[in-house]
Amino acid sequence: MEAGSAPHTRSYGVDKKMGVTGQSNGAGRRSDSHAAVPAHTGYPPRVHVIHGTTGRIVCVADIRGHIQQLNQIAAEHKAAAIIHTGDFGFYTRESLDRIGERTLRHVVQYSPLLSNKLRSVLLDSADAHAPLANGTAHAHLRQMFADHPDAVLSEFPQLLSKQITLDVPVFTVYGACEDVEVLERLRSGEYSVPNLYILDEASTHAIDVGSLRLRLLGLGGAVVTHKLFDHGVGNGTLAGGHGTMWTSMLQIGELMEAAQHVYDPTEVRVFVSFASPGRDGLVAQLAHALRADYCVSGGLHLRYVTSYNDFGVYGQLDTYRAKLSQANAEFQDVWDAVRPQVEAAIDPSQRTLLNQALQVALHVPQPVTAGANRDDAFKNLWQWNLPDASVGSLVLDISHGRVATEMRSQGVSFASRRSRAAAPPVKVALPSSARDKTSMPPAAAAAVPAATAPLAVALSQELPAQILHTLFLGHLGEAHPVSEADIRAYFGEHAANIAQIHFFPSDRERRGKEEGEPRMRNFVHVEFKSDAAAAAALQCRGKPIKDTSVVPTLELLERPRAKVKSPKDRADDHAPTSRTRGGRRGRGGRGGRNRNNNNNSNNAGSEPSSHATGHDMGENTKAAPGGDAVPAAPKEKETMSA
Repeated sequence: MEAGSAPHTRSYGVDKKMGVTGQSNGAGRRSDSHAAVPAHTGYPPRVHVIHGTTGRIVCVADIRGHIQQLNQIAAEHKAAAIIHTGDFGFYTRESLDRIGERTLRHVVQYSPLLSNKLRSVLLDSADAHAPLANGTAHAHLRQMFADHPDAVLSEFPQLLSKQITLDVPVFTVYGACEDVEVLERLRSGEYSVPNLYILDEASTHAIDVGSLRLRLLGLGGAVVTHKLFDHGVGNGTLAGGHGTMWTSMLQIGELMEAAQHVYDPTEVRVFVSFASPGRDGLVAQLAHALRADYCVSGGLHLRYVTSYNDFGVYGQLDTYRAKLSQANAEFQDVWDAVRPQVEAAIDPSQRTLLNQALQVALHVPQPVTAGANRDDAFKNLWQWNLPDASVGSLVLDISHGRVATEMRSQGVSFASRRSRAAAPPVKVALPSSARDKTSMPPAAAAAVPAATAPLAVALSQELPAQILHTLFLGHLGEAHPVSEADIRAYFGEHAANIAQIHFFPSDRERRGKEEGEPRMRNFVHVEFKSDAAAAAALQCRGKPIKDTSVVPTLELLERPRAKVKSPKDRADDHAPTSRTRGGRRGRGGRGGRNRNNNNNSNNAGSEPSSHATGHDMGENTKAAPGGDAVPAAPKEKETMSA
């Protein structure tokens, strides 16, 4: 499907119908001119020429309607073309009435076109109406979105009206969050956008660049096993509805048919999909069936570009075959359940496409036998999964028949670790333990109240006149770990009033994943400069944190003042008790339960124990003139008779 053309590119054919023969670019093309190959008898190809001996193609994912970003990315990487892997933002203003509840909330939550303040207003308002029944909350969100002048689903309407233009050719598949009606209008020609080319099961495109021809094959939509035979409200092979789109078996069959008609062994085949072959076994099987050299996908929203092949991941073909066998079994269960209804509903032309798709879904590589060659695609099929366009990109630098790559991403910030290490430790005053009271000599115990009274007064003087108000931020879930920057971004305009942030536990990476280790609660105490500032910051309740769907708990933390005990209470705390060392009664220490009895009966034949000399008030102690108990001199040893 062709949505437009650019002056420096040439394309042939717009027909959806496929011919019966492919065409070769061997003797028919000149390596130095990069001229488009004339169409042969049969299916006319769409060939785009990038002039020169080299060319750069940038691959991105998930622009989510921020179409102007494509021009910025092309200029930054000096790219002559762009390949996009889905969630392009095929929405118009009319799409708002067709989007389902969950999809609309998802679009609002992750759209790069909405400010954080506007996003919070829309989502908080919907949460406030959530207890109401009959979809009132969703209707309220939809109405607020429609009424707000700054709320837009996508910049695609501006692309249609030519307020925005694409500087370089853009080849894209559609993603999971798209309006199927918009795609149908693009396919029918009702919508036309220069320099925008849709890769789908109905069309393929080729790019002549750097002495190579890249054949682009595309499959859009999410791969959901139980929806493979459901077309929703889509016509033909397009499947979707309520603002979402997914892959169908007829799409897979038509893509296989198109790929067979344009097959040329001299081309480099690039399979572009929204779903990742590394995640979905059906997509991996399709990539092998298409004889792809490269796979470019998105949809996983990772922080880095991932580059791999199956041999590097699985090591052995048998292990990889087990993955495909599992996908085969899952599909077989669905197919057995719906087969009678499907075969009764399809027409002969659809049956041909279905048979093509079934050959892909039910095929599993066979074990390698003696004298047989291993599957080359297992080692040579290279796969890239892309992060969102705002996070990173992949550049294919093609020169003199060689495809080089450059991968860039913002990555993960670890700045919080250094700032946490540089922060001054939090001082916490703890009460004396019972062991300290019972294990010290009576003289020292009697002196404790007098010594601690000035300390208690000093501590009370160091406490601020007013304890800073603190908010509790917890239940972080998948948003963990969070940094101080994430916390300040969460509070937005209220972050200016934050006095200090405390993380619990201090080691935010600890999650108790080891066997036998308890899971750690991860939460944050945020201190504000005043009570009014803390109360105002509670308005952030209900917001997601750290670009995730996690909505943490935000509530007031009540921290009572530390009370200075009266002299009488302190004297009671340090009064002698009958507990032994460690605050426990009974067994323990040297001598056991009958230690005092043994001392009385066998004292003539034993040395005094450490308990008797320093910590017991028995016969080995005597009263000092001042009233304190001090150790008595040990008795001399006596010789035991035989």
